[in-house]
Amino acid sequence: QAAAYANSVHESGHTFAVVYSASQYGPVDQLTENLSGLTQVNRMQAIARQETFDDITQKLGQIADYVLTKNSVRCAFNGESNGLTNGMKRLEIFLDRLPGSAKNKLQSIRHENAQLYLKNDFQIGRNQLPSKTHFEMPFDVFYSGQCFQSVPYSHEDYPGLLILSKLMFNKFLLREIREIGGAYGGGAYLRGNLFSFFSYRDPHSVETLERFNQCIDYFANGNFTDKDVDEAKLATFQKLDKPKSPGSQGMTQFLHGINDDMRQSNRDRIFACQKRNLIDVTQKYLLKKPYAATILGPDSPKLAVGGQFRQVKNVQMPSIGE
Repeated sequence: QAAAYANSVHESGHTFAVVYSASQYGPVDQLTENLSGLTQVNRMQAIARQETFDDITQKLGQIADYVLTKNSVRCAFNGESNGLTNGMKRLEIFLDRLPGSAKNKLQSIRHENAQLYLKNDFQIGRNQLPSKTHFEMPFDVFYSGQCFQSVPYSHEDYPGLLILSKLMFNKFLLREIREIGGAYGGGAYLRGNLFSFFSYRDPHSVETLERFNQCIDYFANGNFTDKDVDEAKLATFQKLDKPKSPGSQGMTQFLHGINDDMRQSNRDRIFACQKRNLIDVTQKYLLKKPYAATILGPDSPKLAVGGQFRQVKNVQMPSIGE
């Protein structure tokens, strides 16, 4: 497992860079980084070097005691109606074996109020921004991730930022990051209240962050057409309308509280977006706004200039396949 984590950094370092940048914005993203980011990679490397695992076994037991209780379990069923009755019976048997109590056995599978998860009164994160970090790693290329605070799914500006991420890739980032810059790839996306830029297997480091800022300037100045917006809207709808596997039906509502009415409202707003809306959201959320940036890659004098980047050395990374 430790080797698999390490190999995933080699293959998808940009994802780890974005996750680390996102961790600067709040406890949820910080926990995500702690459990699945570079912190977890280093933790797994340390565990793999241990000769005994008694302490790990003890901690796993403590986690099970805390998590596997009636008070903390939420369940969802997805299947044909003729099979759900038997499934519910088996669920009740499972829940009966768990410690804790619940007022109603089926309380664990009720749908929570979506507004608990989609509040508009978000705040800029806990750390002083901009925050720039360079993790020195034994790579020949760089992986970068840069995050800006944006808005939740239910916010009126969300559709504009979603379309903007598509348009930025098609109109600017593909050319500047990949074709001119020489990276294997790069792009932008909107997820979890954050607007993120990334590049992977990139020969450049600080130059790529400068290109991200140039991209923001480009769109803040309206250097695109109504036709560009329509094409980006079409690409957005194509992704939204992509067929879902049977097993994933209903999971968006269960996990994130996004119901059909909210999805339809989002679609209507996407359809109504115009060029002016994209300029406005670029200026409002991205142009000269605080951000967090993370770069994974080899030692580079450019990253040490002026002390802008916090340098993290001696990251425990085995060779691929080790």
